[in-house]
Amino acid sequence: MSLVRLVAYALLGPAALWVPAAWAQGTPEPAPAAPAEAPAKVAEEAKPAAPAAEAKPAEAKPAEVKAPEVKAAEVKPPEVKPEPKKESPWTDRIKFSGKAYLRYSYEIDPNRANYNEFDVDRIYLTTDAKLTDDIVFSLTLEGGDLRESGTDYFDVATKGIYIDIQNLLMEGTSLKLGQVNLPWVPYEEGVWGYRFQGTIFPDRTGYMTSTDLGGSFSAKLPSGYGNFQINVGNGEGWKKNEIGKRKEIHGRLTLNPLASMKSLSGLFISGFGSIGYYDDAPAPMNNKRRYMVQLGYKQEGKGLIAAEYLLATDPADKMKSRYPSLSQNAGNEASANGYSVFGMLNLGALMDGDYPTRWELIARWDHLDPDSAVANNDVDLWIGGASYRWNKHLQSILDYERVRFQSNAGKPSEERVMLQTEVKF
Repeated sequence: MSLVRLVAYALLGPAALWVPAAWAQGTPEPAPAAPAEAPAKVAEEAKPAAPAAEAKPAEAKPAEVKAPEVKAAEVKPPEVKPEPKKESPWTDRIKFSGKAYLRYSYEIDPNRANYNEFDVDRIYLTTDAKLTDDIVFSLTLEGGDLRESGTDYFDVATKGIYIDIQNLLMEGTSLKLGQVNLPWVPYEEGVWGYRFQGTIFPDRTGYMTSTDLGGSFSAKLPSGYGNFQINVGNGEGWKKNEIGKRKEIHGRLTLNPLASMKSLSGLFISGFGSIGYYDDAPAPMNNKRRYMVQLGYKQEGKGLIAAEYLLATDPADKMKSRYPSLSQNAGNEASANGYSVFGMLNLGALMDGDYPTRWELIARWDHLDPDSAVANNDVDLWIGGASYRWNKHLQSILDYERVRFQSNAGKPSEERVMLQTEVKF
């Protein structure tokens, strides 16, 4: 028992036992002594203490069950659907274009000396209607001196009318049905660039035409390496109706083998073939065959040089109206062959800088032997001229043209000077 408790016991008796333990342990600041009446209170307090309240076991709280954390659902912004594409007005889906070839010519050959005329060689009016993103309807009317018989001077005819289904199998493809372009003539007109001067070699000589009734499929090769076109048609050409059951097949392949080399990308090689039969000629002398090969180099706006070779097989009777000498081989097949060399030079190519000038020089030489079985019936054509491009809609050319027939050809020579203009929009 500590000293404090002993002293308290001596003074207070057994109540000292209730001295707080903190005092007994020498707490630095013990509570002050009770006042005089404290003994009575102490006596009161000396009563046995009430039994301690029964300790209740701590109320067991149920374990807090945390509800699984529910993450707020990720709120996605409402999907904004693009507004349906508004159909453009019909005026935005129809395109009109046209061109005309105007001419003044003066004959200088003695056979027709001083004969001269103003003429409209051709008028083209084209309407393209975009029916869907990949389907186009096209109609082209052609006017000019188109007659093969009759007395009408100026005719208007349907040059092309077709449905064009684009990107059918892959990008860059085209399926056309109707009166469609044939593979060679429109292609070469695009290479030559001077259709308004006159028709190209195989067209002018009568061995090919530009359109026919049927269908065509064309496509571009990847990376600019070329293109091809295949046609199946009546075979009569666009100026005549079908007269029998046989059809013609035409095909052209153009390659740009150096397309990846910028300085030589203009090199091109083209091949063409067509196989058909004349419905109104007896077999086996009814074959109609055409084969062409072409090699050239072209830089747009600067220059062009190209050469081509033609082989053709026909019944002599079918071609004698154009080449009278073939009557000497009547009843047999006529085997024709010929070639054409043509070129264009923009005068800007002779100057410093890359900007083309408006002036261009052109030259062309065609040679044809209508039938290798008939001697001295060859035909030569020479063309030379200078052109001036007023703007993108208007171009004029002053040119000289000479046609020479050999002695057995049965036709007179021709020589003329012409001023010709192309108008397009």
